[in-house]
Amino acid sequence: MSNEEYIEFELWDTPLRYYPKTGEFERYSSGRGNFRKGNKKKFQWRIIHFWKKKRGVDTYYCCSLKNEDNEYRNFHRHRMVYYLYNPEWDIHDTTQLIDHIHYTEAGDGIENLRSVSYQGNKFNTRCKGYTRVVRSDGRIQFRACIMTNRKNNHLGYYDTTEEARMAYLNAKPIYHKIN
Repeated sequence: MSNEEYIEFELWDTPLRYYPKTGEFERYSSGRGNFRKGNKKKFQWRIIHFWKKKRGVDTYYCCSLKNEDNEYRNFHRHRMVYYLYNPEWDIHDTTQLIDHIHYTEAGDGIENLRSVSYQGNKFNTRCKGYTRVVRSDGRIQFRACIMTNRKNNHLGYYDTTEEARMAYLNAKPIYHKIN
């Protein structure tokens, strides 16, 4: 990896490198933990291995870093990437959410990440926007609705899933404004 362009930065007393083309991270380590005081002869740049953390339908990648005081802390890869490009942003504040604009399948590149509120993060979901309803006369219809501020807003009843989905998608820019 040494031939590729990389960005060096420090996170939690740990020197790190990030390779934007591949999305790989490296840490300066002896192989027996992250960063330790003392003899630096055995230290070299080593790839950080992330593990998968499933949350709902999404999968996030995490790693564990150790500081000079031998304390461990887990970090999500997408939060590390956002912090690298926005150093004024507080990576330790878990109330500041990082949203994948095009969901997690599009990757953890900076072009797919943005800082949003809790509600803004909830707006960016794979919700269908409708439910199947059996009317009292036995007819099957689809009820379109959209949620804002924990309140369900009724959009109407439709005969097909396509009509109900279109009603939801048309209401999304009106009800779900992300700042």
